[in-house]
Amino acid sequence: QQQQGGGGGGELLSSTATGTLPVTPATPLTDAMIANIASIFKKAKEGFIAYAMYCSNYNQSAALLNEGRTPFLDWCDARNPSGNQSSSLQSYLIKPVQRILKYPLLLKEMRDCLADPSELRTVVVEALRVVTGAANYTNEMTRLVDAFATEMKARPNHISLGACLDELLWHGEVAWLNALDDKGKSRKAAFGHLIVLKTQAFFFESRERKEAVRRGSRSGSTPSMPTTVYSFKYVASIDPASLVVEDLAPESENDVQLSFTFAFTPLPGSEIGPGRLVLQAADEAHRQHAMASLKKCKEAVLAQRSAALASAAGDGAAERYEI
Repeated sequence: QQQQGGGGGGELLSSTATGTLPVTPATPLTDAMIANIASIFKKAKEGFIAYAMYCSNYNQSAALLNEGRTPFLDWCDARNPSGNQSSSLQSYLIKPVQRILKYPLLLKEMRDCLADPSELRTVVVEALRVVTGAANYTNEMTRLVDAFATEMKARPNHISLGACLDELLWHGEVAWLNALDDKGKSRKAAFGHLIVLKTQAFFFESRERKEAVRRGSRSGSTPSMPTTVYSFKYVASIDPASLVVEDLAPESENDVQLSFTFAFTPLPGSEIGPGRLVLQAADEAHRQHAMASLKKCKEAVLAQRSAALASAAGDGAAERYEI
């Protein structure tokens, strides 16, 4: 490895010795090679969403493998007659999940081997920022799918959240100010989560329950300790075309959070009546992102409906012409 005081990357080493591959001599990386590697990661920024979509669906894929034998699994096993674990389908499926977490480690090692300050180190640091953001985003999307996928798939339109992460515009915690119960009566504010896709939005109410968790070893006498476990229940699909976004003034001068509300009319058949939601944004960037996403969703739905009406009108004109 290059010393901290060095000027280039000429002594940084790369080894390809992994798994069953033969051990090959370490190859020195030149400054140009390091800069090229960093450039590749920076250019692949938008493509990293593929990792988020893959990793967020991994748990469901792994569960399918445990549901029983299928012709496909038999086909895979036939191509691994020795039963080598590293050549199994399970091993191949987990590799992308592991790899997205290794990219930041690779670039951190490169960064730490370069002189500070140096132009080359700055390039590597920027690439590290990109892959770290991608890894964090992948973890965030995986948690999102784990929390909401089951509830969304149980809806009449059977939306697979893991399959439409590329349509996700925004998600965050909100409070339903004038929520109604199942009988249409007012109740306390309902706290939950709003998920906004390109042309759809969904509200989930947060539910919490206490579970006993034993501390220490099984042989110990430590009593069970209650812990709070959170889950989410689907409440309503929101018609994005009805969204009205507006700012709310802070409740006090010491209120560092920014607020805004948006009114909506739920789609027919939803479990709760029209209401108003409020988001306590952590900062101005958070507030702007949420507002822009909601407006973008509304504009997309209105454009979609306008195109459908134009198409229907065109079909009607064509039919009249044929007659």
